[in-house]
Amino acid sequence: MPFLRMTSLLRAAAPFLLCCLGWSAGYAQTTYPDKPIKFILGFGPGSATDAQARLTAQGMSAALGQPIIVENRPGALSTLATEAVARSKPDGYTVLVAANSGLTIGPAGLIRGVRYDAVSDFEPVGHMVQAPYVLMVDPKLPVKTLSELVELMRKDPERRSCSFGNASTRVFCELLKRKVGLDITIVPFKSTPESSLAVMGGQVTMQFLDLPSAIPRIRSGQLRALATMEAARNPVIADVPTASEAGLSGIPLNVGWVAMLVPAKTPPAIVARLNAELNAVLTKPDVRKNLEETGYHVRSGTPAELGSYLKRDLELWKKLIPELGLQPEG
Repeated sequence: MPFLRMTSLLRAAAPFLLCCLGWSAGYAQTTYPDKPIKFILGFGPGSATDAQARLTAQGMSAALGQPIIVENRPGALSTLATEAVARSKPDGYTVLVAANSGLTIGPAGLIRGVRYDAVSDFEPVGHMVQAPYVLMVDPKLPVKTLSELVELMRKDPERRSCSFGNASTRVFCELLKRKVGLDITIVPFKSTPESSLAVMGGQVTMQFLDLPSAIPRIRSGQLRALATMEAARNPVIADVPTASEAGLSGIPLNVGWVAMLVPAKTPPAIVARLNAELNAVLTKPDVRKNLEETGYHVRSGTPAELGSYLKRDLELWKKLIPELGLQPEG
């Protein structure tokens, strides 16, 4: 009889217990986040992506009510950091702040042995920014235009060098090499700031630099801009000609971009919350103004829009890399 009585009580209580379990699951979702969040990016401290990630983290942290720790893991054109997030627990506490280096260019064939799928191993959260590129040289060089730089390299083979700190800038070095028909040595660095230091120190002649990283160098006189890789002049550096104006037509225009993603199978409610707070930060007038004045084109949108963009960019690079004859690194 006691057993039968207990069974009856459990049956009677079942609806209440199920209600409580459902309430608990809902409560667990609504309490996200209840501990610090980590932003992982494959770029070093002082890079433009690092500065942008920290600005975004500051605004999102205030809205989410939890600290956001920015962790820099440069190396292998940011594919190491990207893989680390792909293998992380899908709970919304490890977030990837990614650029096209690690999500599309590396996996498309520029890095050997990439062990993640840029599409299936992640849940898109949202686009953040785009950044055009600028051709930069040491201002101590006796050149002020692209044509003068090419002429200098023709006369002096020791000046034929181009450094890079990410996948996009490596491609631009390769494109320039083919366009001008010179044997330019392409020098890899672990991060963009290291690549810039080599140019400023005279060890390397030039580099392609994202505009947000370039602006402080231009204004301080540490580097000189010769051309922008955009269809029209950028208002932030309106006196710098486009590549076509500078005599370098025919180079495929490309922008770097930064986006936010989380590991695959992260709960949709968490993805939606992160997307909402990211867009809220990016649409704040002071944040938008700050980003635009430093050379970014601000983007925002839905996870689905980022997912579609990611697939298109990946296919673009899968086509472009073989066409350029680029060999994988690593």
